[in-house]
Amino acid sequence: MRRFATYLTLGLVAALASCKAPEVENPSVGDVEPLLSFGAPTEVVDHQEEPQKEVGRAGAGSSTIVAGNLTGHKIAVFGMYETGDHIFENHPETLYFSPSYTDAKGDTYTNQWVYGDTSLYNCGTADEPRRPWHRLMDHEFRAFVPYNPDGTSPQIGLPPENIQAMSDATKLVLNYYTQTNKFDLMVARTMRNPIQDPEGVGKVRLEFQHVLSALQFKVVHTSEDTDKLTEAYIDGIAASGVLYYGIRKAGDTPTTIHWTPALPSNNNYKWTGSVPIGKTDGTGAMAFDGEGVVFAIPQQIAAHQVSFVFKTEVGDQALHRAYLPEITLEPGKKYLFTMHISGASLNVTVSIKEWTTLKSNEDVYIQ
Repeated sequence: MRRFATYLTLGLVAALASCKAPEVENPSVGDVEPLLSFGAPTEVVDHQEEPQKEVGRAGAGSSTIVAGNLTGHKIAVFGMYETGDHIFENHPETLYFSPSYTDAKGDTYTNQWVYGDTSLYNCGTADEPRRPWHRLMDHEFRAFVPYNPDGTSPQIGLPPENIQAMSDATKLVLNYYTQTNKFDLMVARTMRNPIQDPEGVGKVRLEFQHVLSALQFKVVHTSEDTDKLTEAYIDGIAASGVLYYGIRKAGDTPTTIHWTPALPSNNNYKWTGSVPIGKTDGTGAMAFDGEGVVFAIPQQIAAHQVSFVFKTEVGDQALHRAYLPEITLEPGKKYLFTMHISGASLNVTVSIKEWTTLKSNEDVYIQ
C-alpha cells in the first residue's frame, strides 16, 4: 500500500555577524551554538513508496501535494532537547509563512517560515529569542497544521483551547470537532542529532501525515426520471474525538495515531443544495460542496449504525435512509459511498483509496 505524506523543511541559518547567539553549557564547535530558523523548500519533490525503516527521523520519507494552500495557514511546533528542556518554553511556537523577506543587509529571501517577531535573520526579541541548536543532543520536534493561535475562528485552524495541556514534543493530544473544525488536520514528528545525523545543523524535514478520514457521498439511479439531490445529513456517527499522537501502546511507533471517538450523534454534516442525479456511477449527484468531501473522526462503524439520510426533488419531503456498511474508517484514507436507487430499492457500495495527490503551490507539497 502506498503511503502518502506531506513534508516541510525546517531550515537553519547562522545569525548575522551583528547578532550574537546565546551561549550554551554543553560543548560545541565554537563559542556559541547556531540558531534555529525555519524555511520552506523552493523545489518540487515527488512522493515515493513506503517510508524508510526509521519512521519520523530527520530526512526520512518524501513530499506530496494536496488541494489546499499550506502557506495560507500557520503551523504549531513543539521542540525538546535531549535533556528534557523545552526549546519553545513548553508551548507551541507559531510558524508563519513569508513569501519574501529582506534582512538588515538588504538581501532578500523567499518562501520562508518564520517565528517570534517574524524576522528571520536576527536574534528575535526579549520575549521571542531565537533558539539555539545543542550539537551533542537529540532534538525532537512535533507539529500540527493548520493552527489558529488567536482562536478567532475554529474553521481556519485548531485553536489553543483544543490542545490538551500534556502536549509537547514527545506527544500531541488534540481535540477535534468535525462540525466546527472543518479542515484537514495533519501532524508531524522528527528527530535530529546534529553530531550523529548527516544533515547536521542543516535543514530538518517534517513529515506531515493526515489524521482524519475523508468521506464522499454520491447518489445515482437507474430510472429515466429526472431528479435532483436537495438535502443530506449523517446519523449515528461520532462527530468529535481526541487524537493521541505519540502516546504509545505495545508495538506502536512514535508516529502511531490513536483516536478516542465521542459518542455517536445524529444530524451531522447538514447540507442543502440542488444537484442533478445522474444515471451512472460517473455522473451521480455528489452531496456537500467543493469536492464533496467531509472530514470524519477515524472510528469503527458497525452494521446498521451510521446512515446517510437524503431528500430528492421528486421525493419532496420523503427521507431516504441508506445505512453504511460495516467498516473501519482509517486516517489518511478517502471513502466514497455510492447510493444506488433502483425503483423502490436502495443499496450502498463503497470504494476506498489513498487521498489523491494534487498541486498546492510551487513551493510546498501537501497530500
